Amino acid sequence: MANCRYTYADVGRFGLGHSLMAWARAAIFAEQQGIPMIAPRWLRLRIGPYLRRERDKRAYFLFFQSSPWAWFQRLWVLVTYRHVPEGSPLPSGRCVKIFANQPVVDQVAEFAAFLPHAEMLRTKLIAMTKPRFRPNRTSDDHVAIHVRLGDFTAKVAASDLRTGTKNASLPVGWYIAVLTGLRKALGYDIQAIIFSDGEDAALKSLLDVPGVTRAPRQPAITDMLAIAQARLLIGSGSGFSLWGAFLGQVPRISYPGQMLASVLQDKAAEVETLDATDLAARFLEIVRSR
Repeated sequence: MANCRYTYADVGRFGLGHSLMAWARAAIFAEQQGIPMIAPRWLRLRIGPYLRRERDKRAYFLFFQSSPWAWFQRLWVLVTYRHVPEGSPLPSGRCVKIFANQPVVDQVAEFAAFLPHAEMLRTKLIAMTKPRFRPNRTSDDHVAIHVRLGDFTAKVAASDLRTGTKNASLPVGWYIAVLTGLRKALGYDIQAIIFSDGEDAALKSLLDVPGVTRAPRQPAITDMLAIAQARLLIGSGSGFSLWGAFLGQVPRISYPGQMLASVLQDKAAEVETLDATDLAARFLEIVRSR
């Protein structure tokens, strides 16, 4: 008899970081239960990125590989199998059904559950990414700087950022201050690579800092996997930064109030600071050892 249980991730029309939350839960459930996972439907109509003239048009269906058979399999299961919402009791016996996931926003609880499966999720994500979108493996000593602009159009006061206001861009001057303080603490001018969905004009003051370059224009999944190779991440208050650090277990520095969730197995490798002058010796030791 053909298999009667499948997992399926409803990734929605969200950004890549948010959509991966549903994908990760489905992947973990499939691994734990020993049942197949159907490829998510990444092809979604997204008008917002065009209206906002964002660099990233969120065409995620182009990044992930799947066979024509996977498309027919997904259609068949979604149309004919019984739908069992995530968290509901699973019917016993050899009944046909689909275990569905919906994206959620409790990132603290989500990543706490993901941490024991970090290596499995990283391996699966790389495997399903088309080879041409996987970044070249690098051993270069560098810091990744993720500057989220795009749909983060809200400009809020520093006091609001520190109390946890979300989906807001961070001051570009903060990235400069942290990089300057980090270099002083490390004792040398470590190279830095900017990953951003913003335009060069908005990043000019950061790009003018010696030893800072910008990653070539490339798909979001390539940027995310490239961030995972850095020695350290100076991150934005976004899920994209969370995933970049999580996938590579990269030590990260966040703006106060913008860490969002703990994504590293070594909690000492995650700090919030305004200018990096207060970095703990233990944190610097972790960074140097990578």
